[in-house]
Amino acid sequence: MLVKVNLNEVLEFVANGEDCKVEVNKDGEAYTLSTNAGGYDDTIITQYFEADDYEECENDQEYIEWLEDCFQSELEADDEVIKLELVK
Repeated sequence: MLVKVNLNEVLEFVANGEDCKVEVNKDGEAYTLSTNAGGYDDTIITQYFEADDYEECENDQEYIEWLEDCFQSELEADDEVIKLELVK
């Protein structure tokens, strides 16, 4: 299953010093939430993004490049491979 992660939503959180998470449900929909948010019942996988990582970068573009280099794009949940694609 291919799931698109909205980088703009992630950047809104981390650029403001707030950690966030992206929850993917069984239908392949991704939701970006604060790590403090409760989340959804049908979440099959959660990917976390830390503001500290963003702060180590000079700008948004450097952070995006860093994510593309180290981001774990394939995860497994419920015996299915989930491929996360970062999109802006």
